[in-house]
Amino acid sequence: MKTDNLFYHLFNDLPEAFFALIGLPESEARGYVFKSVELKQSAFRIDATFQPKDEARPIYFVEVQFQRDEKFYRRFFAETVLYLHQYEVHDWRGVVIFPNEKIEPSFKNYEEFIESGRVRRIYLDQLPKTKPLFPQLEIFRLMIADEQETLKTVKAILSETGSKFWEILEKILVSKFSNLTREEIEKMLKLETNLMKTRYYREAREEARKEGRQEGLEQGLQEGQRQMTEEIAKRMLEENLPIELIAKTTGLSKRKVQQLRTSKSPETNDRARKNKIRPLSKHEEDILEALHFMLSFDDLLQETNINEQILDKSLRALMRDELVQALKWNSEKNDFIALDLIPDELRGLHFLATKHGLFSYHTS
Repeated sequence: MKTDNLFYHLFNDLPEAFFALIGLPESEARGYVFKSVELKQSAFRIDATFQPKDEARPIYFVEVQFQRDEKFYRRFFAETVLYLHQYEVHDWRGVVIFPNEKIEPSFKNYEEFIESGRVRRIYLDQLPKTKPLFPQLEIFRLMIADEQETLKTVKAILSETGSKFWEILEKILVSKFSNLTREEIEKMLKLETNLMKTRYYREAREEARKEGRQEGLEQGLQEGQRQMTEEIAKRMLEENLPIELIAKTTGLSKRKVQQLRTSKSPETNDRARKNKIRPLSKHEEDILEALHFMLSFDDLLQETNINEQILDKSLRALMRDELVQALKWNSEKNDFIALDLIPDELRGLHFLATKHGLFSYHTS
Protein backbone atom coordinates (compact mmCIF):
# COMPACT_ATOMS: atom_id res chain seq x y z
CA MET A 1 0.00 0.00 0.00
CA LYS A 2 1.40 3.42 -0.99
CA THR A 3 0.65 5.04 2.39
CA ASP A 4 1.95 8.56 1.65
CA ASN A 5 -0.22 8.79 -1.43
CA LEU A 6 -3.35 7.61 0.40
CA PHE A 7 -2.88 10.11 3.22
CA TYR A 8 -2.26 12.88 0.68
CA HIS A 9 -5.60 12.12 -0.98
CA LEU A 10 -7.34 11.78 2.38
CA PHE A 11 -6.11 15.18 3.59
CA ASN A 12 -6.79 16.81 0.22
CA ASP A 13 -10.22 15.27 -0.45
CA LEU A 14 -11.49 15.15 3.12
CA PRO A 15 -9.73 17.80 5.26
CA GLU A 16 -12.46 17.64 7.91
CA ALA A 17 -11.29 14.09 8.71
CA PHE A 18 -7.94 15.47 9.92
CA PHE A 19 -9.62 17.84 12.36
CA ALA A 20 -11.88 15.04 13.58
CA LEU A 21 -8.74 12.96 14.17
CA ILE A 22 -7.22 15.62 16.47
CA GLY A 23 -10.49 16.14 18.32
CA LEU A 24 -11.63 19.42 16.76
CA PRO A 25 -14.98 20.19 15.07
CA GLU A 26 -15.15 19.28 11.39
CA SER A 27 -16.16 22.88 10.70
CA GLU A 28 -12.55 23.91 11.47
CA ALA A 29 -11.61 22.64 7.97
CA ARG A 30 -13.39 25.63 6.44
CA GLY A 31 -10.76 27.90 7.99
CA TYR A 32 -7.80 26.12 6.39
CA VAL A 33 -6.16 25.41 3.04
CA PHE A 34 -4.37 22.07 2.60
CA LYS A 35 -0.93 22.12 0.96
CA SER A 36 2.05 19.79 0.60
CA VAL A 37 5.02 22.11 1.00
CA GLU A 38 8.48 21.87 -0.52
CA LEU A 39 10.95 24.04 1.41
CA LYS A 40 13.22 26.32 -0.59
CA GLN A 41 16.91 25.46 -1.06
CA SER A 42 16.66 22.16 0.80
CA ALA A 43 15.81 18.50 0.31
CA PHE A 44 12.99 18.79 2.86
CA ARG A 45 9.35 18.28 2.00
CA ILE A 46 6.55 18.40 4.57
CA ASP A 47 3.89 15.71 4.03
CA ALA A 48 0.99 18.05 4.71
CA THR A 49 0.23 21.47 6.09
CA PHE A 50 -3.13 22.95 6.99
CA GLN A 51 -2.64 26.65 6.53
CA PRO A 52 -5.08 28.99 8.30
CA LYS A 53 -7.04 31.59 6.40
CA ASP A 54 -6.75 33.98 9.36
CA GLU A 55 -4.28 34.59 12.23
CA ALA A 56 -6.71 33.36 14.88
CA ARG A 57 -5.83 29.75 14.02
CA PRO A 58 -2.47 27.93 14.14
CA ILE A 59 -0.82 26.31 11.13
CA TYR A 60 -0.65 22.50 11.37
CA PHE A 61 2.43 20.57 10.22
CA VAL A 62 1.48 16.93 9.60
CA GLU A 63 3.82 13.98 9.06
CA VAL A 64 2.82 10.36 8.48
CA GLN A 65 5.45 7.78 9.44
CA PHE A 66 4.77 4.08 8.79
CA GLN A 67 8.37 2.81 8.96
CA ARG A 68 10.71 3.08 11.92
CA ASP A 69 13.31 5.78 11.33
CA GLU A 70 15.61 6.80 14.17
CA LYS A 71 16.21 10.16 12.46
CA PHE A 72 12.52 10.93 12.04
CA TYR A 73 12.14 13.51 14.80
CA ARG A 74 15.40 15.19 13.82
CA ARG A 75 14.08 15.62 10.29
CA PHE A 76 10.57 16.61 11.40
CA PHE A 77 11.73 19.40 13.69
CA ALA A 78 14.36 20.53 11.17
CA GLU A 79 11.58 20.87 8.56
CA THR A 80 9.37 22.71 11.05
CA VAL A 81 12.06 25.17 12.17
CA LEU A 82 13.15 25.78 8.56
CA TYR A 83 9.55 26.56 7.59
CA LEU A 84 9.24 28.98 10.54
CA HIS A 85 12.45 30.64 9.31
CA GLN A 86 11.25 30.99 5.70
CA TYR A 87 7.66 32.03 6.35
CA GLU A 88 5.96 34.33 8.83
CA VAL A 89 3.86 32.18 11.16
CA HIS A 90 1.58 33.43 13.95
CA ASP A 91 1.23 30.10 15.78
CA TRP A 92 1.89 26.45 14.95
CA ARG A 93 1.10 22.87 15.95
CA GLY A 94 2.60 19.56 14.87
CA VAL A 95 0.73 16.29 14.34
CA VAL A 96 2.63 13.03 13.82
CA ILE A 97 0.70 9.92 12.75
CA PHE A 98 2.11 6.43 13.41
CA PRO A 99 0.42 3.06 12.76
CA ASN A 100 1.41 2.01 16.30
CA GLU A 101 3.80 2.92 19.13
CA LYS A 102 6.42 0.37 18.00
CA ILE A 103 7.17 2.46 14.90
CA GLU A 104 7.82 5.63 16.89
CA PRO A 105 11.55 6.31 17.48
CA SER A 106 13.06 7.99 20.51
CA PHE A 107 12.52 11.76 20.80
CA LYS A 108 15.58 12.32 22.98
CA ASN A 109 16.84 15.94 22.66
CA TYR A 110 13.37 17.03 21.53
CA GLU A 111 11.48 16.55 24.81
CA GLU A 112 10.74 20.28 25.08
CA PHE A 113 8.82 20.27 21.80
CA ILE A 114 6.84 17.17 22.79
CA GLU A 115 6.10 18.28 26.34
CA SER A 116 5.13 21.80 25.29
CA GLY A 117 1.86 20.47 23.91
CA ARG A 118 2.64 21.83 20.43
CA VAL A 119 3.20 18.36 18.98
CA ARG A 120 0.56 15.65 19.14
CA ARG A 121 1.37 12.00 18.45
CA ILE A 122 -1.41 9.76 17.12
CA TYR A 123 -1.29 5.95 16.93
CA LEU A 124 -3.88 4.59 14.51
CA ASP A 125 -4.15 1.21 16.22
CA GLN A 126 -5.34 3.02 19.36
CA LEU A 127 -8.22 4.83 17.67
CA PRO A 128 -11.46 3.58 19.21
CA LYS A 129 -14.08 1.95 17.02
CA THR A 130 -16.82 4.55 16.97
CA LYS A 131 -20.43 3.86 17.91
CA PRO A 132 -22.46 5.31 16.32
CA LEU A 133 -20.29 5.11 13.21
CA PHE A 134 -18.05 8.18 12.69
CA PRO A 135 -16.86 7.77 9.06
CA GLN A 136 -14.02 10.33 9.25
CA LEU A 137 -12.23 8.36 11.98
CA GLU A 138 -13.12 4.98 10.51
CA ILE A 139 -11.37 6.01 7.27
CA PHE A 140 -8.13 6.51 9.24
CA ARG A 141 -8.54 3.07 10.80
CA LEU A 142 -8.75 1.60 7.28
CA MET A 143 -5.10 2.56 6.73
CA ILE A 144 -3.97 -0.25 9.04
CA ALA A 145 -6.89 -2.67 8.68
CA ASP A 146 -6.45 -6.12 7.13
CA GLU A 147 -8.44 -7.03 4.01
CA GLN A 148 -11.35 -8.62 5.87
CA GLU A 149 -11.70 -5.68 8.27
CA THR A 150 -11.33 -3.24 5.36
CA LEU A 151 -14.29 -4.76 3.48
CA LYS A 152 -16.42 -4.86 6.61
CA THR A 153 -15.68 -1.22 7.48
CA VAL A 154 -16.17 0.07 3.91
CA LYS A 155 -19.54 -1.68 3.70
CA ALA A 156 -20.55 -0.13 7.03
CA ILE A 157 -19.54 3.38 5.88
CA LEU A 158 -21.38 3.00 2.55
CA SER A 159 -24.46 1.65 4.31
CA GLU A 160 -24.44 4.63 6.69
CA THR A 161 -23.53 7.45 4.29
CA GLY A 162 -24.30 6.25 0.74
CA SER A 163 -21.74 7.52 -1.78
CA LYS A 164 -20.60 10.57 0.24
CA PHE A 165 -17.14 9.12 0.95
CA TRP A 166 -16.92 6.77 -2.04
CA GLU A 167 -14.11 8.56 -3.89
CA ILE A 168 -11.58 8.32 -1.03
CA LEU A 169 -12.79 4.80 -0.15
CA GLU A 170 -12.27 3.75 -3.77
CA LYS A 171 -8.65 4.99 -3.66
CA ILE A 172 -8.00 3.00 -0.49
CA LEU A 173 -9.59 -0.14 -1.95
CA VAL A 174 -7.70 0.13 -5.26
CA SER A 175 -4.45 0.43 -3.30
CA LYS A 176 -5.18 -2.43 -0.87
CA PHE A 177 -6.64 -4.77 -3.51
CA SER A 178 -4.22 -3.92 -6.31
CA ASN A 179 -4.70 -7.37 -7.87
CA LEU A 180 -8.41 -6.68 -8.49
CA THR A 181 -10.05 -4.49 -11.12
CA ARG A 182 -12.42 -1.71 -10.15
CA GLU A 183 -15.50 -3.71 -11.19
CA GLU A 184 -14.29 -6.74 -9.24
CA ILE A 185 -14.01 -4.57 -6.14
CA GLU A 186 -17.52 -3.24 -6.73
CA LYS A 187 -18.86 -6.77 -7.21
CA MET A 188 -17.11 -7.85 -4.01
CA LEU A 189 -18.86 -5.04 -2.14
CA LYS A 190 -22.15 -5.61 -4.00
CA LEU A 191 -22.22 -2.00 -5.14
CA GLU A 192 -24.67 -2.32 -8.02
CA THR A 193 -27.12 0.06 -6.34
CA ASN A 194 -24.42 2.48 -5.16
CA LEU A 195 -23.06 2.64 -8.71
CA MET A 196 -25.94 4.96 -9.57
CA LYS A 197 -24.50 7.56 -7.17
CA THR A 198 -20.90 7.73 -8.39
CA ARG A 199 -19.41 10.87 -9.90
CA TYR A 200 -19.25 9.68 -13.51
CA TYR A 201 -22.95 8.71 -13.25
CA ARG A 202 -23.87 12.17 -11.91
CA GLU A 203 -21.80 13.89 -14.63
CA ALA A 204 -23.38 11.81 -17.37
CA ARG A 205 -26.88 12.43 -16.00
CA GLU A 206 -26.32 16.19 -15.86
CA GLU A 207 -24.90 16.35 -19.40
CA ALA A 208 -27.82 14.39 -20.79
CA ARG A 209 -30.35 16.48 -18.89
CA LYS A 210 -28.91 19.66 -20.37
CA GLU A 211 -29.21 18.18 -23.86
CA GLY A 212 -32.76 17.13 -23.10
CA ARG A 213 -33.77 20.63 -21.96
CA GLN A 214 -32.76 22.03 -25.33
CA GLU A 215 -35.09 19.67 -27.20
CA GLY A 216 -38.16 21.30 -25.66
CA LEU A 217 -41.52 20.12 -24.26
CA GLU A 218 -42.53 16.48 -24.09
CA GLN A 219 -40.44 15.29 -27.02
CA GLY A 220 -37.38 16.94 -25.53
CA LEU A 221 -37.97 15.31 -22.16
CA GLN A 222 -38.33 11.88 -23.75
CA GLU A 223 -35.27 12.41 -25.91
CA GLY A 224 -33.32 13.77 -22.96
CA GLN A 225 -34.23 10.70 -20.89
CA ARG A 226 -33.09 8.39 -23.69
CA GLN A 227 -29.84 10.32 -24.15
CA MET A 228 -29.29 10.32 -20.41
CA THR A 229 -29.65 6.56 -20.18
CA GLU A 230 -27.41 5.91 -23.18
CA GLU A 231 -24.76 8.37 -22.00
CA ILE A 232 -24.70 6.66 -18.61
CA ALA A 233 -24.28 3.30 -20.34
CA LYS A 234 -21.41 4.71 -22.45
CA ARG A 235 -19.64 6.03 -19.37
CA MET A 236 -20.02 2.63 -17.70
CA LEU A 237 -18.59 0.97 -20.81
CA GLU A 238 -15.59 3.30 -20.56
CA GLU A 239 -15.11 1.98 -17.01
CA ASN A 240 -15.04 -1.56 -18.51
CA LEU A 241 -18.00 -2.66 -16.38
CA PRO A 242 -19.77 -5.93 -17.33
CA ILE A 243 -22.58 -5.64 -19.89
CA GLU A 244 -24.97 -7.50 -17.56
CA LEU A 245 -24.37 -4.95 -14.81
CA ILE A 246 -24.83 -2.00 -17.22
CA ALA A 247 -28.10 -3.44 -18.53
CA LYS A 248 -29.35 -4.03 -14.99
CA THR A 249 -28.40 -0.52 -13.85
CA THR A 250 -29.73 1.45 -16.84
CA GLY A 251 -32.70 -0.68 -17.83
CA LEU A 252 -31.36 -1.08 -21.38
CA SER A 253 -31.31 -4.47 -23.09
CA LYS A 254 -28.01 -6.34 -23.35
CA ARG A 255 -28.31 -6.05 -27.13
CA LYS A 256 -28.63 -2.25 -26.90
CA VAL A 257 -25.57 -2.06 -24.62
CA GLN A 258 -23.64 -4.18 -27.13
CA GLN A 259 -24.65 -1.75 -29.91
CA LEU A 260 -23.48 1.22 -27.86
CA ARG A 261 -20.14 -0.49 -27.31
CA THR A 262 -19.57 -0.93 -31.06
CA SER A 263 -20.92 2.47 -32.11
CA LYS A 264 -19.27 4.94 -29.74
CA SER A 265 -18.78 8.47 -31.02
CA PRO A 266 -15.25 9.68 -31.89
CA GLU A 267 -15.30 11.81 -28.75
CA THR A 268 -16.27 8.84 -26.61
CA ASN A 269 -13.60 6.67 -28.20
CA ASP A 270 -11.05 9.40 -27.58
CA ARG A 271 -12.00 9.53 -23.90
CA ALA A 272 -11.78 5.75 -23.69
CA ARG A 273 -8.28 5.78 -25.20
CA LYS A 274 -7.21 8.38 -22.63
CA ASN A 275 -8.70 6.36 -19.78
CA LYS A 276 -7.13 3.10 -20.93
CA ILE A 277 -4.23 2.09 -18.74
CA ARG A 278 -1.14 1.40 -20.83
CA PRO A 279 1.87 -0.57 -19.58
CA LEU A 280 4.42 1.58 -17.79
CA SER A 281 8.16 1.32 -18.18
CA LYS A 282 10.34 0.93 -15.08
CA HIS A 283 11.45 4.57 -15.41
CA GLU A 284 7.85 5.75 -15.70
CA GLU A 285 6.87 3.77 -12.60
CA ASP A 286 9.73 5.38 -10.66
CA ILE A 287 8.68 8.84 -11.84
CA LEU A 288 5.02 8.34 -10.92
CA GLU A 289 5.98 6.97 -7.53
CA ALA A 290 8.05 10.11 -6.86
CA LEU A 291 5.33 12.42 -8.16
CA HIS A 292 2.77 11.54 -5.52
CA PHE A 293 4.03 14.93 -4.34
CA MET A 294 5.02 17.90 -6.48
CA LEU A 295 8.73 17.91 -7.41
CA SER A 296 10.98 20.03 -9.58
CA PHE A 297 12.94 18.52 -12.48
CA ASP A 298 16.16 18.61 -10.43
CA ASP A 299 14.45 16.97 -7.46
CA LEU A 300 13.18 14.22 -9.76
CA LEU A 301 16.72 13.60 -10.98
CA GLN A 302 17.86 13.15 -7.40
CA GLU A 303 14.80 11.17 -6.28
CA THR A 304 14.75 8.67 -9.16
CA ASN A 305 18.47 8.48 -10.11
CA ILE A 306 17.39 8.43 -13.76
CA ASN A 307 19.67 9.79 -16.48
CA GLU A 308 18.68 13.37 -17.40
CA GLN A 309 17.91 12.59 -21.07
CA ILE A 310 15.84 9.52 -20.16
CA LEU A 311 13.99 11.50 -17.48
CA ASP A 312 13.18 14.24 -20.00
CA LYS A 313 11.93 11.72 -22.58
CA SER A 314 9.89 9.75 -20.00
CA LEU A 315 8.29 12.89 -18.58
CA ARG A 316 7.21 14.02 -22.03
CA ALA A 317 5.63 10.63 -22.72
CA LEU A 318 3.77 10.73 -19.40
CA MET A 319 2.55 14.28 -20.08
CA ARG A 320 1.35 13.34 -23.58
CA ASP A 321 -0.75 10.57 -22.02
CA GLU A 322 -2.00 12.95 -19.30
CA LEU A 323 -0.42 10.88 -16.55
CA VAL A 324 1.72 13.80 -15.34
CA GLN A 325 0.94 17.52 -15.14
CA ALA A 326 3.63 20.20 -15.58
CA LEU A 327 3.33 23.30 -13.40
CA LYS A 328 5.05 26.69 -13.47
CA TRP A 329 5.41 29.20 -10.65
CA ASN A 330 3.37 32.38 -11.20
CA SER A 331 4.71 35.23 -9.06
CA GLU A 332 1.62 37.40 -9.65
CA LYS A 333 -0.75 34.73 -8.36
CA ASN A 334 1.83 33.54 -5.81
CA ASP A 335 1.01 29.97 -6.78
CA PHE A 336 1.77 27.25 -9.33
CA ILE A 337 -0.28 27.15 -12.54
CA ALA A 338 -0.85 24.10 -14.74
CA LEU A 339 0.57 24.20 -18.29
CA ASP A 340 -1.69 23.12 -21.14
CA LEU A 341 1.14 22.46 -23.62
CA ILE A 342 4.34 20.48 -23.19
CA PRO A 343 7.14 23.09 -23.08
CA ASP A 344 10.44 22.83 -24.94
CA GLU A 345 12.44 23.14 -21.71
CA LEU A 346 11.47 21.10 -18.65
CA ARG A 347 14.08 22.45 -16.25
CA GLY A 348 12.66 25.11 -13.98
CA LEU A 349 9.23 23.45 -13.94
CA HIS A 350 7.52 21.33 -11.29
CA PHE A 351 5.58 18.14 -11.91
CA LEU A 352 2.77 16.19 -10.26
CA ALA A 353 1.09 12.90 -11.13
CA THR A 354 -2.51 13.28 -12.32
CA LYS A 355 -5.37 11.22 -10.89
CA HIS A 356 -5.19 8.96 -13.97
CA GLY A 357 -1.42 8.71 -13.52
CA LEU A 358 -1.76 7.61 -9.90
CA PHE A 359 -4.38 5.03 -10.86
CA SER A 360 -2.14 3.73 -13.65
CA TYR A 361 0.76 3.45 -11.22
CA HIS A 362 -1.24 1.54 -8.60
CA THR A 363 -2.71 -0.87 -11.15
CA SER A 364 0.41 -1.43 -13.26
